[in-house]
Amino acid sequence: MKLPREWFDLDGALERGTIELVASKKQLKFFLVLSYAAALTTFGGLCAYYYSGVVPELVVSDDYQLPGYACRPLQADPQYKLRISYDECMSTYYEAPSVDNLLTYGHYGRIRRGYDQSSTGDFSGSSLYSYDGPWNESETAFDNYLLDGPLPSADRDRFMVYHKPLPSLSDVVYTVNDFCRVPYYDGWENHPKYTDAALDDLLRYPIERAALSRSGIGYGYYGLTNVDLQLPTTHGNWNFPDSFENVFKLATGTNFISQCGGNFSATFQSRVDADGTYVFPAGFSSHQSIWHDIGGGWDSQTGTYKHGNTTSLVMREGSIAMTPLYPINAKGLSVFDYTSFIGQTSSDTYFGTPRCEYYEKETSRQAYEYVYGKADCHPCDGFKHNSPFICERNVRKSTAEIIALATSNCMAVLAAFIAASPVLLKLYEVRKQKLSGASTKELAPSAVTN
Repeated sequence: MKLPREWFDLDGALERGTIELVASKKQLKFFLVLSYAAALTTFGGLCAYYYSGVVPELVVSDDYQLPGYACRPLQADPQYKLRISYDECMSTYYEAPSVDNLLTYGHYGRIRRGYDQSSTGDFSGSSLYSYDGPWNESETAFDNYLLDGPLPSADRDRFMVYHKPLPSLSDVVYTVNDFCRVPYYDGWENHPKYTDAALDDLLRYPIERAALSRSGIGYGYYGLTNVDLQLPTTHGNWNFPDSFENVFKLATGTNFISQCGGNFSATFQSRVDADGTYVFPAGFSSHQSIWHDIGGGWDSQTGTYKHGNTTSLVMREGSIAMTPLYPINAKGLSVFDYTSFIGQTSSDTYFGTPRCEYYEKETSRQAYEYVYGKADCHPCDGFKHNSPFICERNVRKSTAEIIALATSNCMAVLAAFIAASPVLLKLYEVRKQKLSGASTKELAPSAVTN
């Protein structure tokens, strides 16, 4: 067994003329065997340690999903300004639309848009009212020369139903991403006249209309249609397709009579079942917000306004609300005829009948669900396209890396043992000599005195 060079007393060889070991050969061989055993044990333990451990591996990707990786966006998304992943959105934060969580704001019927100042020059003129809405794509703040400046807030008073899909993180209402496309109707792509780009994106159309209005709010010419209308090809180009055919069919078994407390007649129900109704998306082209008072109202006993629970509705470019209309004979009347049926003297009646909140919310709920079912139109789908993504996974070290790390550390342990062995043996010899000297003194005979 070849002993390490460090265990020979090379400094003393110059004085003695011979090279000697720092300790007995038997002792040094024992320490050498012990050193090799410790090194081998260390090597095996380190191999097991490095194999059991994992290290993070990072990849930047344009894809939100890589097999075996957990991916997160590197920046906030354009719609909700959040840095969450698609999976987090779906599993933790998304709240599906329901009758309980949809928020309503505004009125049907006429909306006061200002005062006629053409003769008085002040606010003492007669009130001016607008009957505009989704039935004629118009904004409510118009005829600016009759007003004390434009009234873009008047458009907010048109009745709309809002959905906040991520209420625990954001007050932003549903906002469409650039990849979402909602066609004129299901099956429209198979029609011979499938050429109009606007009819292939019923959510983008009202957003573009909103950009042309002073209020930043607009409606498109067409509402949502969730059935194949099977339109013939004999329509003239000037009126193809007709907007009054653009109806929304509610799910079978949707019953409003019992839920509306007598405000929804059997005639209305039969029209809904047979012909459907109209649901128009309202588009927003600018940042806006509304403080919404839920459950508030005028307290006649105290003569004061009682506030309910307030919540904020935030709209950004591309935000969408729903305006459901009440069921006239949808197949026989155009949406333009709605101005003859909305309340002419009251904002909250249709055909002289009080509105039904359940009908408005349930119809809007089904409309939102229809939109969310289209490819890339779900509120969480925008997070799929919020690239680049940083993707991470835990991987084991390679065999070569494990062996290299274990060997280097093993050699360090062996070197430490070899370096420490002579020191330990010298200390052992010194201690042994001291103990031997003390024993000799104890055994020496005592001096005899006369």
